[in-house]
Amino acid sequence: IVGLISALGYETAIVFGHDWGAPTAWSCALHHPGKVTAVGVLSVPFSPRAAAPPLDMMKEIFKDMFFYQLYFQEPGVAEAEWETNVRVNLRKFYHIGSGAFDAGNFIAPRSPDSDLLSDIEDPGTLGDWCTECDLDFYTAEFEQSGFRGPLNYYRNHNLTWSLTEGCSEEINQPALFVAGEKDGVIMLAADALKNMPRYVTNLKVNQLIPNIGHWTQQEAPEQVNSLMIDFLNSVK
Repeated sequence: IVGLISALGYETAIVFGHDWGAPTAWSCALHHPGKVTAVGVLSVPFSPRAAAPPLDMMKEIFKDMFFYQLYFQEPGVAEAEWETNVRVNLRKFYHIGSGAFDAGNFIAPRSPDSDLLSDIEDPGTLGDWCTECDLDFYTAEFEQSGFRGPLNYYRNHNLTWSLTEGCSEEINQPALFVAGEKDGVIMLAADALKNMPRYVTNLKVNQLIPNIGHWTQQEAPEQVNSLMIDFLNSVK
């Protein structure tokens, strides 16, 4: 991203990210404060570098129960589940991340030999925030590419962690954070959300949107756009 900023002829930029784009955006601000003048993030709060490799910590915390990121570790297993019926599985996954689903049910303890989506009922439709045309596009893309690439991101947690040794723990640029109040990520990262102002020292916006799940900008486009535009105007 930093290379792209330069390649496009800009000296600086404001970077936004959602979900796995969130740690990327946070990292750009953390490691390149001279290049990234402000940062906006949806869904995933900032937290400093973990004390131990993330996968090791997950195995200790979730040793007797299912956790999706550990389930993704064995090459071929999650791919096979996803690719059984791409369209239905995407619809299930988008549904369980949305505000229409009780995220507490998904993150509740399950047997460690569970899979990701078998126990999830297909909702049939997702509503206006993800239309059938949207789902057509996502399905076609994943049917062509498969899921190995995205899943490999999870498999590289420890490598990513090892590359950040000695980095700063503070982001001082103006920052925005917005998430859905019913986002399962927020439930899992409650401590990170609570502690974030200690590490993001100029957190100008820190807002949870009621009745919204993980797909923040799809489920609440007007609120998200308004918050982002106001934030951008404030950091001109």
